[in-house]
Amino acid sequence: MKFGGKAIQSIELISKSCLNKIQIKIFNFLLERDFNNIYYTANFNNYSNTAPLIESVCARLGKPLIIFCDSGFVIPRNYLKFKNLLFITIDWNEKTDARLFAKIFKIMPHLFFPKTKVTTWLDSNISIKKDDVSLLFLLEDCDLVLFRHDKRNSVTEEYMDCLNFKKDSSKKLEEFSRFLIDNKDPGFLCQGRIIYRKTSVKVQKFNEIWWEYIQKGSIRDQLSLPYAISKSNVSTNILASSRLLELFRIYFHNKISYSHRSKSMNFLLSLRNTILKMRDFFK
Repeated sequence: MKFGGKAIQSIELISKSCLNKIQIKIFNFLLERDFNNIYYTANFNNYSNTAPLIESVCARLGKPLIIFCDSGFVIPRNYLKFKNLLFITIDWNEKTDARLFAKIFKIMPHLFFPKTKVTTWLDSNISIKKDDVSLLFLLEDCDLVLFRHDKRNSVTEEYMDCLNFKKDSSKKLEEFSRFLIDNKDPGFLCQGRIIYRKTSVKVQKFNEIWWEYIQKGSIRDQLSLPYAISKSNVSTNILASSRLLELFRIYFHNKISYSHRSKSMNFLLSLRNTILKMRDFFK
């Protein structure tokens, strides 16, 4: 892996004492629930509206949901009635990119769910339209269940999209272009929005490899996901993107917050999202 810079260890961003408290909270929460059918997400800096996710998982499906968030997250009073919903509030250094901090939970679930056999990550701007328990059974024969990307077919195509829309800093994307020259494109592209995953030593190694790629390379995790899969030799079942659209709904984020962009540019991008949301609403 020939990226510049030193990989930040997740423990540097979350202290050991904080991690222990998180593990205890989760263990106590799951004592009366199914340890092996848990949904979780992360939402920092009010990045997304989690209401559709909460309504779909907790109210409609009756499944347990854990949301990692910061102290700025305002919990609506009507959510307090859900006994299968746990908010874990974590203070984070605002100098750290909120997207990066949220990825610790996405990429490294073995740190927070050591007692579970299976975890299901959902991005915070997603809701479940239809529950399909067969996806969990697929993990009996593989380590990860993911979905193909709905718009692009390779890492190279994803890189070009990041470059065209400036989804990461010029420096990071330039470094990744050199990485692409030295490392053959795996020839497939998965979405990182939804991940069904075993908790095993093999998958832990995959998590750590993926985290290192993100730390040393681009924050755009879909660029490095295929490489982490290939390098760790985890077995995967990659489903058609049409299946994802059948089972899940994806909403616009509340804001765009790229750490390499100016506040004014992030505001304009967020405004664009708001206009697109309104257009979607009135369709």
